[in-house]
Amino acid sequence: MSGKSIFSKAIRDENAHSQLFCNLMSHSKPFRALAFKFLFGNRLPKNDLTVHSQFNLGDEGRPDIKISINGSRDCRFVEVKLDKNCPPTRYQRLGYGVPTALVFLVPRGWKYRDEIPAGSALRLWSDLAGELELDQDLLAGDIFVREYLLLLNLTFPSIRFNRAEIKIMTDTSKEQLITVARKLHRIVDALAVHFAGLEVKGHKLGIEWGDTDSEYGFTIKVGKGYLLWVGMWSQAKLLLGAAYQDGPGWMVSRPTEGFSQSCDHYIMNLGNFLDSPNVVDESSRRLEATLKKMLASR
Repeated sequence: MSGKSIFSKAIRDENAHSQLFCNLMSHSKPFRALAFKFLFGNRLPKNDLTVHSQFNLGDEGRPDIKISINGSRDCRFVEVKLDKNCPPTRYQRLGYGVPTALVFLVPRGWKYRDEIPAGSALRLWSDLAGELELDQDLLAGDIFVREYLLLLNLTFPSIRFNRAEIKIMTDTSKEQLITVARKLHRIVDALAVHFAGLEVKGHKLGIEWGDTDSEYGFTIKVGKGYLLWVGMWSQAKLLLGAAYQDGPGWMVSRPTEGFSQSCDHYIMNLGNFLDSPNVVDESSRRLEATLKKMLASR
């Protein structure tokens, strides 16, 4: 529910992200194979690869990533861009002397795509995230790759459905699917509007949105402290619910009536209100009563 990766705030610059990418390629052969095919369109060579970060080419410059094909003189270069407003350098415009072997890995909306050298290629971080999401075996078997995918989705958001989700959508009536999806989001949005600025027991409430692949919702705050999260959360199997943590930044650390412990959080399921005549009113009343208890118990 926190939507934070262990890598967040640690790789704000291109050199650090380039090094992390190299480390992952060296650490995991399945990731190496996926990344190589994504970048260059070819399967991993039988002799495998050696990956370098910030390799010094002398007069040709210093590419972010150099990939050498073992047992041959063939090498490829990857130039990492994290900022849409970061232009290519002189060496990058020259393709490090071999423009046909150069790939720019950039965010969607990068402003300088017309300035890359002829023969080089452009790839998007969000597309890499989409390829990773489709490889469920790799994600299931490697916690570092899962964390990296979370980072990519937070930094370069993209929406891609896996095969199981596509099957659910194709097997379900389109009318029903669209209606349910729109209603669930409208419920959460309406609750956010209700609680933004509301005063409960002398405390003016604020909200902070959070939106990841596994959740859609908002956190109710008092000042800088977190009080209660509200929304949809797939990992906790909540179509509609509320949750809070026993941890830093959260204002209540004890069990509250109506909540049960799950996924390292205290969780309340509001799904029983979905068949109410007015689910927003019923849910908001229940949540207001909960907030009053939580504030009184501090």
